[in-house]
Amino acid sequence: MTREEQNFARYLGLCRRAGGVVRGGETILRAVRSESAAKKPALVLIASDASDRTAKQLADKCRYYKVPCCRTAADSFRLAEITGFTSPCAALGVLRGRGPSQALHDVCKTLWPDSSAAHEDTQPNDTTETNEPLDRKDDGEWQ
Repeated sequence: MTREEQNFARYLGLCRRAGGVVRGGETILRAVRSESAAKKPALVLIASDASDRTAKQLADKCRYYKVPCCRTAADSFRLAEITGFTSPCAALGVLRGRGPSQALHDVCKTLWPDSSAAHEDTQPNDTTETNEPLDRKDDGEWQ
């Protein structure tokens, strides 16, 4: 295990012990769409063995709501082991807060620089226009 991988595990464990990790696709999507900055994740981690549909859905929502998202090399069992969960985690949302979440984001940029949104700017950009609908349920109906 490289030093960056050790740091990834260490910072993710710190975030979990601080109560700053949410899991489960629908729970993460709700957090990403949240208006409250305290409930919005600072980073979404997607396991390497997550389905393509889940990965695309999370990545698209994160891109739209300007939340950094990273497809990790760790599988769902490894993410569960690091965070102390008993069942596999296809995705994790790391809640906002200085310290471990920012350090984890930096480590993810180092480990997986070509990941979908690990290096995107998290600040809203007023000059960017999008034609994406405001928000839809997973089945395509408007909320």
